[in-house]
Amino acid sequence: MTRGLWDYIHNEAIAEDYDDYFAQNSLFDFDEPLILQAFRDDRDGGLVADLGCGTGRALVSLCRQGFRGLAVDLSQSMLEIVQEKADLAELDIQCLRANLVQLDCLIDDSIDHAICLFSTLGMIRGRDSRRQALRHVARTLKPGGGFVLHVHNFWFTPVSCGGFGMGTPSWKQATSIFTIAVFQTCSCMCSAEVN
Repeated sequence: MTRGLWDYIHNEAIAEDYDDYFAQNSLFDFDEPLILQAFRDDRDGGLVADLGCGTGRALVSLCRQGFRGLAVDLSQSMLEIVQEKADLAELDIQCLRANLVQLDCLIDDSIDHAICLFSTLGMIRGRDSRRQALRHVARTLKPGGGFVLHVHNFWFTPVSCGGFGMGTPSWKQATSIFTIAVFQTCSCMCSAEVN
C-alpha cells in the first residue's frame, strides 16, 4: 500500500477537504452529463454502484435524477460524508466500505449500472488486481447494465502537451488526457487487456 493510499483511507482531514479541493475541477462539468446520457433510459430507481466514490459527488448527482446508489470506498471518512449528503437530501444511497478487488460480498447481477471515476482503477496496484476489480464489475452488473470507466490517457500528456512537467494544459487540451469509456455488460468485458 502506498503512503498516499494509507493517508486517503485513514486521514479524516482529506475527506473533510475533498469537496472544496476539487470544487473547481472542470472534469466534473464534463463527466456528469456524460454519465447521465449513458444511463438516460434508466432513471426509475435503477441501482448505480459508484466504485471508489470518494465523497459521492457523482453518485449524489445521479441519485437526484432518480437513481438509487451504492457508494463503495476504502475510506470510512469518505463514506460518512456520502451518508451525510444522502441523509440531508433524502436520497437512497447505501454505503459499503470495501476494496474493489474484494467485492465478493456483492451478489451476481445485482447492480443496474456502475461508475468508476477519477482514475480509481489506475490506483489499484497490479494488473491482476485491476483485472479482478473489473471481473467483479462484470459479475455484479445485470445483463445490459452500463459501466462508465474513467482512466487517464498516459500517452496524450507526453506527446501533446510537450512532455512531463511542461505545465498544466488548458481544459480543452485536458479533455483528451482523460478517457471515459462506456460499456454495456457483455461476456467479453473481462477479456479486455488491462495494464
